[in-house]
Amino acid sequence: MLCALILLRHGIRQDFEDKNWRQTAERPHDTPLSENGFRQAHDAGRFLQNERIDYIFASPFLRALQTADVVASYLNLPIYVEHGFMERLDPKWFDAMPELLSPEEAKARFPRIDTSYEPFVRPTYPEPRDTTKTFDRIAKALSEIHQHFDGTALVVSHGVVAVEGARALIGSVEGILGHLCAANKFVFEDGFWRLEWATRDYLSIMEESIRFH
Repeated sequence: MLCALILLRHGIRQDFEDKNWRQTAERPHDTPLSENGFRQAHDAGRFLQNERIDYIFASPFLRALQTADVVASYLNLPIYVEHGFMERLDPKWFDAMPELLSPEEAKARFPRIDTSYEPFVRPTYPEPRDTTKTFDRIAKALSEIHQHFDGTALVVSHGVVAVEGARALIGSVEGILGHLCAANKFVFEDGFWRLEWATRDYLSIMEESIRFH
């Protein structure tokens, strides 16, 4: 059973800095990191070396895999791709299930991915905001890794996972940071989760506003 859990949002997206990126993108709904996003990922990796992390889980979206891969290079850990931690499948953002890297493409690009891992959750499109679908699958994914893994896990994903994950763990978003490449650490004590810290002070590049899409 996990004793600690860190939720890390991915770094700055390419389309946040290049508004024309989607016009020529092969997968316009699977945005990569920008150069500044990679810098943030390296900042996070250096910071997280101070934590005793045993596992890295990542959303299958490219920006999350890129962030996780950078962090994993500092921690020397494999990456488990968990679809329960993917972006909200909001019909206002996606007109269909977004096209992502296939498992084979992802493994070729990110050799640290452990393909023996089978995701606990497979979300279905759509996930309208006026439903609990996104919350329910994030909560289930967190519950499953809590029950099946020991030690400390890092989840590299999206702003929605930081927010809905906090609600699932502690029933509140008070004190939670949803900024790009911010980290929130929770510890499990006496049968309950609590927020131990939330920070982005390690980042050399910060955005003051919180952007989710």
